[in-house]
Amino acid sequence: MMRLIWISAAITVLLGGWFAAIELLDLFENSPQFQYAIETTTIIAFSIFLCLALSTAILDFVFPTFFYYYPSGLTRTIVIVLVVFAVSVIALRQLGFDVSAIFTTSAILGAIIGLALQPTLGSLVAGIALSSDRVLSKGALIEFENHVLRVEATHWRHVYARRADGAGVIIPNSKLAQAVLAIFPEETSTRFDTFMHLPAEVPPQLVTTLLVGAFSDVDRFDSTMPVKITPWLTHPETSSIEYRVRLYARNYDDIFDLKGEVIRRSWYVLKRNGISQPRNKLYGAESWQQGEYLDLLSSIIKMPSASISYYRFGPQESLNLPEAEFGRIAVILEGDVISGGNQFLNPMEFGMSSIPYLAPMPVEVMAESALIRLVSDRLAEVLGPVSEKLMHLGIQNYANKEELLEYLANEIEDEKLKAKFVDQVKGLFKHQQQLPVGSTVELARIATGEVTIGLGWQSATEVVLATVDKSEILSS
Repeated sequence: MMRLIWISAAITVLLGGWFAAIELLDLFENSPQFQYAIETTTIIAFSIFLCLALSTAILDFVFPTFFYYYPSGLTRTIVIVLVVFAVSVIALRQLGFDVSAIFTTSAILGAIIGLALQPTLGSLVAGIALSSDRVLSKGALIEFENHVLRVEATHWRHVYARRADGAGVIIPNSKLAQAVLAIFPEETSTRFDTFMHLPAEVPPQLVTTLLVGAFSDVDRFDSTMPVKITPWLTHPETSSIEYRVRLYARNYDDIFDLKGEVIRRSWYVLKRNGISQPRNKLYGAESWQQGEYLDLLSSIIKMPSASISYYRFGPQESLNLPEAEFGRIAVILEGDVISGGNQFLNPMEFGMSSIPYLAPMPVEVMAESALIRLVSDRLAEVLGPVSEKLMHLGIQNYANKEELLEYLANEIEDEKLKAKFVDQVKGLFKHQQQLPVGSTVELARIATGEVTIGLGWQSATEVVLATVDKSEILSS
């Protein structure tokens, strides 16, 4: 950009010197018409390059260097219009025009145009005010007319933003200036509340104790902020208490999904401790068929056993159990238990963006078939239409995705393209250590005081565990 400034300034100086030479040395005096044409052309060219030099210098050097401000589209438009107007007035005076007469005779026309352009001028003035306040910038998240929007550009007449569903929205500056806007912080987490009903006979402090640590392993929650569990209202007609759960989301965009995740996670945590949400008596008691696991347990523990306890965990939950289970043996009865959880790693503090690094929540997990479709798309970028046939043969002839990916990669002859393809598809499938169904693990206490099967282990799907005393395990 500095190069453009210097080139424009150099051409402007040369044209100014040429015009001065024509005036001072009275060049082409024998041909007045030709002299006037040369002067006019020189003044016009000088004005153009002067506008370019001045506007570029102000916008790309003065503002960032001295005011630490990078102009928006609206600011750039205003500066360019002002510079062009000022230079044009000077150029017209130099060419012999009576500028004051022009302004006087155009007053009525200006009034008519002003009335016709009143909405546009209103947006322009509002845009200037918004730009001077610097509250709306690219990337800002706002709530406007019950919609959450992310600002992508600010212009002299309108602001262009995008809704969560991907639709673009054009908002006139005049409407923004008159509306009450909620502007959400980008550099800090956002607070939100979720409400739930629990039986009145459950002690409120027990609810707080159980739920306050239930969300610390969800990356999209800001676990460095306090969790507030508050009894909110009593409902005598249903013999229940309404609780307010107050948490903090790293990104405002995630709040609506996180509200559902609070209810999902709370259900599993409370169930493991014998607390059920109020139920209409007409529907009877809830039943959970635990007998289906007896065949698997009979090959691992001594049967019958009165010491068996069952626990269910939701997807992406750390496998923490009540204090009374310390020292017992956990048996995996159902679901996928994987390693690799980074509960005590703050991704934001390590410079990681939330979009590619934070784990997806259960409501947005892609099916295996959808992931294979993405692999096919990556392969098509490398091999073209033949990728469809290769994918069809691979899916038929290989029993797991690891073998399928190896087969597809071997079909790429170019080593650089092959390496790029492998790197891309590895990110789609997480290769994590897994405990198979039937595994037994001794429960231990970690430094945080939680009883668990081990730090970093969590459920990938719904998981069912059974706990038994060590003495109940059959010797192999």
